[in-house]
Amino acid sequence: MSSECRACQVLCGDETAQVILCLQESQLTDSVQPGKVLAARNSSIRMVEGFMRLTIDELGKLDVEVKSIEKIGKTNLSQIEYELVET
Repeated sequence: MSSECRACQVLCGDETAQVILCLQESQLTDSVQPGKVLAARNSSIRMVEGFMRLTIDELGKLDVEVKSIEKIGKTNLSQIEYELVET
């Protein structure tokens, strides 16, 4: 029996910037499509090898929004490598 968990990464954004959204198989629905406006509820940023990833927490969900976004911000925050600096 295989216990593989499928996941995908989706580039998403709003007026300010873009970020990669990581979704588990159970979170993949028909609402996750190019051009759809979604609101990530109970989400958080996780660092993966120094890069940002937006994740939907256990109690979180993606809601379809009725508003539109005129222009997506150009900066992809998931392409910026961050380094933990201890003081």
